Amino acid sequence: QPLTTLEKQLAKQSGQTRSWEHDPIAQTQTRHYQHQAQALRSTAKAGEWKFDAQVASVFDGIARREIPDYLRVIDLCVRFIQKDPRPQPKIIDVGSATGETLRHLHQVGYRNLYGVEASADMIAHSFNQAVLIHSEHFPETYAPFDYVLNNWTLHFIRDPIAYLAAIKRSLSPNGVLILSDKVSSSPRVHELYYDYKRSKGVSEAEIEQKRQQIEGVLVTQPFDWYWQQLKHAGFEHIEVINANAAFMTFMAVNPV
Repeated sequence: QPLTTLEKQLAKQSGQTRSWEHDPIAQTQTRHYQHQAQALRSTAKAGEWKFDAQVASVFDGIARREIPDYLRVIDLCVRFIQKDPRPQPKIIDVGSATGETLRHLHQVGYRNLYGVEASADMIAHSFNQAVLIHSEHFPETYAPFDYVLNNWTLHFIRDPIAYLAAIKRSLSPNGVLILSDKVSSSPRVHELYYDYKRSKGVSEAEIEQKRQQIEGVLVTQPFDWYWQQLKHAGFEHIEVINANAAFMTFMAVNPV
């Protein structure tokens, strides 16, 4: 069922912000993926988090348990692109993983879809109704793109500034970048993120294990770093379109 139909099934709540985290269908799916993800018992040591076959097999569960507003941001991307009058804009998802975003774009009729993913194991588990590119680099040879979706990926890239420059070069005039990342935050705000994970059934041991595994692998930057780098790369009309605890989603336009 397309995500874009889910909001119609939510009860009217005057004065409250709706969230996919409270949607009954999304909650049912999340419980299923939580159970699936709990089967993952990685023995990776500090700084050794990898998107290998073991992680790829349960990635959808991990994402729902550990990324606030995961489904909401995917739906925001879909609904924003649907505001474009062009029937088939060219769209690429960076760090496409198992193809969740591509799947939902396909469900609402988009066919000019690309995904780039550095993990061959992720691609092996991916939704495949798109051009899937196995690469650690942005695939500029496939440019230009009308939309680049870069959700929860840039913080894993070794040279994020160069990657942003490659995206900028690859966007068509008035092309749009949607960028989500985990940002640097104060200890109390980061505790809110841990509270989110706890609410999804993640144990204290799992929280600590993951913290050690991603040390030096997932590198966060402060909010203003993203703003400055997007401006420096030449993007305009930079806006924040979603934020939850330590995660933010930016939208930026490649000027004509």
